[in-house]
Amino acid sequence: MLLLKNLGESIYDAPDWSATKKGLGELLQEALQESSNSLTKIRDKRIVGLVFYIHTAAFIRSESLLTAAKQLVLRPLCPPGTPEMKALEVFASRMTDRAENSYSGLEEG
Repeated sequence: MLLLKNLGESIYDAPDWSATKKGLGELLQEALQESSNSLTKIRDKRIVGLVFYIHTAAFIRSESLLTAAKQLVLRPLCPPGTPEMKALEVFASRMTDRAENSYSGLEEG
């Protein structure tokens, strides 16, 4: 099982912002893949999707910047085009906006 929790022993290190976003996205996608068997067992129609979110310390080498990096991946469990899917997309959009606009020190603007 992939453990995404950083207990403070390390800082995510990337050459630039795009590599940070890509790398964290790949970690989240890997977590989704490893959880896929469990996700197929969810039968409760009230659960329309899952949100995987990372917020971790990161060092951006191109800028010599120690900052916070954030990445979100959405895993819908409802059919496309349904009201549930629309609600899930709105929720994910608002969560992303809130995460990106929260104060966490110096960040990419």
